[in-house]
Amino acid sequence: MKNKLTAVIVGSMMSGMVVANEGNIKMGIDMDLSYVYSDNYQTALTGAAGTPGIQYIPGTALSNERNDFDVNMAAVTLSGSSKDLDWLIEADLAGEDGLTGSYINQAWLKMNVSEMFTVTAGRMYSFFGFEGTKAKDNWNYLRSYGWQLAPSWHNGVALNWDMKNGFTAGLHLLDESKEDNDTNTTDARDNAYAVGATVGYSMDKLTTKFDFYRSKEGTYAEALTQYNLNATYDINDRFAAAAVIGMGKGDIAAEGSESKYTNYAAYLKFKATEQFYAALRYEIYEEEVTGTGSYFITTLTRGFDVADLAGQNSNQFNSATITGGYDLMNGSELKLDLRMDSADRKVWLDGGDSTKEKKDSVNVVALAWLYRY
Repeated sequence: MKNKLTAVIVGSMMSGMVVANEGNIKMGIDMDLSYVYSDNYQTALTGAAGTPGIQYIPGTALSNERNDFDVNMAAVTLSGSSKDLDWLIEADLAGEDGLTGSYINQAWLKMNVSEMFTVTAGRMYSFFGFEGTKAKDNWNYLRSYGWQLAPSWHNGVALNWDMKNGFTAGLHLLDESKEDNDTNTTDARDNAYAVGATVGYSMDKLTTKFDFYRSKEGTYAEALTQYNLNATYDINDRFAAAAVIGMGKGDIAAEGSESKYTNYAAYLKFKATEQFYAALRYEIYEEEVTGTGSYFITTLTRGFDVADLAGQNSNQFNSATITGGYDLMNGSELKLDLRMDSADRKVWLDGGDSTKEKKDSVNVVALAWLYRY
């Protein structure tokens, strides 16, 4: 399904570009380079397994290593538009699985049916949640638990309405095959179809959005269901605040078992000068398990003792992230994060070594250079 859909989209884009390019073709560049240090560096684990806040996304390295320098994204975007049709292609030269090569992050066509209604088809970044896929779009560099549990992008069709009175709405019909969501979401299966919906409202200083996502399980009888409600308020020219509530439910290893999570996150951003800002995020993640196993938190594989988590009826994690950002005023910025995670008991393997006493906290520092043209 995915390959057929991609072929149709690419073919349509090739013909659609002729119509859409009444204006000039635009090119964009996104770079993400970072050094991440964790006091629980785990040499025995691959990817970012030992580092909270770092999440693997196919098509980007996104800090596959810890205590090391990484090129996480080197994306080139081509786009064009006309009155009735827009198109975009984004290739990440950092490569699939962090290897040399390229990977298509986005490839979509958008039909502007009217001033209030658009239809977008192809591969696109996810509509779900408060934080975005690209670090430059977020207040913090290291990601929340809530973001890591949501899809990063989708293949499918999005119907979007802008009521021109502050209200917006969207309906998403999606093909969530494993090739596109392998290891980076809770929805990583060979044969999965999904539906999503979003409703938003914006006024003078307040923006709110509610997201819904439900996918057909490829293995188990029930579906994965997730909700996200977030709001952003611009207090004044210097201060902004945001709040997020996320919930999800899904099957786990055995039929009849299920796992539910709730995460709460509060954000505060302070713009000290035209170039410098500071941001704070505090998050609480809670999970309840009926039966055996842990569907959500073990998906994150943040260096946990998975066997211990699977044997518990509940898990709770708290996380605080402090970010300092500096705008270099040339399309680039620096971000410095300090993240402190703690659990309700000792669940982190010390350096990945199961023979050592486990830890109930982990600290991570990240320094990133982000560029957008």
